[in-house]
Amino acid sequence: GEDALFGMIEELGRDVRRGLGLSRRSGSSGKPSTESVEALRLYSEGADLAHSGNELEAAQRLEAALDADPHFATARALLAETYDNLGRDQEAIEATERAAAELSRVSPVEAARIRAVRARLSEQPEAALAAYEEWCALAPNEPAAFLALATFQEDSGDLVGALASMLK
Repeated sequence: GEDALFGMIEELGRDVRRGLGLSRRSGSSGKPSTESVEALRLYSEGADLAHSGNELEAAQRLEAALDADPHFATARALLAETYDNLGRDQEAIEATERAAAELSRVSPVEAARIRAVRARLSEQPEAALAAYEEWCALAPNEPAAFLALATFQEDSGDLVGALASMLK
């Protein structure tokens, strides 16, 4: 069943990390913060849609992922960013607050990302910068973390910092 699938994925990830000489902390967020295969599938589709700029359909997939698993904090954080991109500010803030309420259920990498999104949307630039930097430190092989940090820095007017983050 689903438990066996997640077990096989975990074992495969461990084998790949071992083969590459990486530890779990060197970039993997570890086990997803959901046990639902359906929620994970919908999240993946939503993430792909969001990254391709199709925010409206992304929001629909992410909402469906949360219907499948209301505690899927990573999906809720991406939904918050998607709502923000759609100009749905209040819904974005509510979604980040709900994601933050689930921090105890997620990996340190996911928690740093959620804190970064929450701080950015709550207009707390110092806290956002610290959380984005923490995300990068916890996931040094995850390009999305450095891109998010660089984007935040650019939006904050720190072009030199943004360039440095992109070059890492």
